[in-house]
This record gives sequence, structure tokens and C-alpha cells, in this order.
Amino acid sequence: MKVVMVGLDFAGKTSLINRLIHDYNYNEIINIEPIIGANIEEYQSKWLNLILWDLGGQKDNIVEYLESPEKFFVQLDVLIFVIDSQDDIRYNEAAHYLKDLTGILTFLNEKPYIVVLLNKVDSDIVDDPDFQIKLEYLMDKIYNIFNNSQKSWNFELIPTSIYNFYSTEPEIAKSIKRIFSKEKSERKLDTLVDIEKTLEKILNIKIFNVN
Repeated sequence: MKVVMVGLDFAGKTSLINRLIHDYNYNEIINIEPIIGANIEEYQSKWLNLILWDLGGQKDNIVEYLESPEKFFVQLDVLIFVIDSQDDIRYNEAAHYLKDLTGILTFLNEKPYIVVLLNKVDSDIVDDPDFQIKLEYLMDKIYNIFNNSQKSWNFELIPTSIYNFYSTEPEIAKSIKRIFSKEKSERKLDTLVDIEKTLEKILNIKIFNVN
């Protein structure tokens, strides 16, 4: 299974990965250097191979991804797009990048499951009225990208934070389980192999009520 995580620089992609997969603590996370280019990690089990691509968000890197998409987005199962919800100055830039990616995926005839993580929705600001207005504005922009697309996409939009884990059974985890429904039908659903546990650690993130 190929999972690609993308977004602008400083969106928090690598911090999410290291917090969820490698159990980094706060002090370790704040000292993480941003990813330059592509960092690829592979997780294997008896049932499944998971290849996780963490694509750096520097402008030069993004240009490369969009100009040579076949190097990064072919045979893609899940696309995780991370946006810094606190950086409203870059909302349009992030939305434009996401729209470009949907166009690229259409061109490549790829239809991955798309997860948009509105990152840094931290508990100390989630109830702030000004922040909620900005977040709702951002969510509307993202929904418009998919709703106005000529192609029908299977996607979820979820506010997240590295400081708030874990929900018992978030919708995104349920959705990923549906992706594996065929394979799982051949064995007990409650039997999770190591690779699935790793994947669920990526996905079992706190979901905030932003309504």
C-alpha cells in the first residue's frame, strides 16, 4: 500500500509522522529538521506492505512533484494532504497546491483515497471565535475544490493536532478499514497485524468539533 503525505513547508507533516509512528515526545518534535525532497519508509507484515512517502514542501520540491508526477504519484492508494490551519496567509497557496494535485491525479488516472488534515488545530485555540471563522473559511475552500472537480473523489477533511491523541475510532480509521474490506473478509476483523497497527497510528488522531 502506497501512502503519500504532502503539503506546504512548515505544515507539520514530519511532526505528525514522528509523533504518531515513532512516538516522539514534544522536545524531540520541536527539534525536527524539515524534510527536503522525499523521505520514504517501508513497513512490512505478513498481510501487507505499507510504503509511506513524506514529500517535503519547499517550493523547488513542489515544482518537481508537479512537473514529474509519475515519480511520486503513480499506483497511489492514499494521499494525505496536510495544511497548517494557523497560517491563514498561506491558505490560498495550500488550496492551489491541492487543486494542482487533483489535476495531476486525474491526468495520471489515479484515484486514491484523499485525506486532508487541517493541522495545528490545538486545544488552546480551537474554541477561539476568530480561529473558528478562519477554519471554516479554509474548510469551505477545500470542499469547493472537490465539489467543483470534474472527477468524483473519495475524501475526508479532518482537523488535527499533534498534542491531542487518540480518538477511539475516528472516521478516517473506519474509512481505511473499508479500503481493506476485501482482504479483511478472509480473516477476523479484530486481528490487527503490525502493519495495520502502524497505519492506524497514522490515522487515529483527535477529531475536534469545529461547528
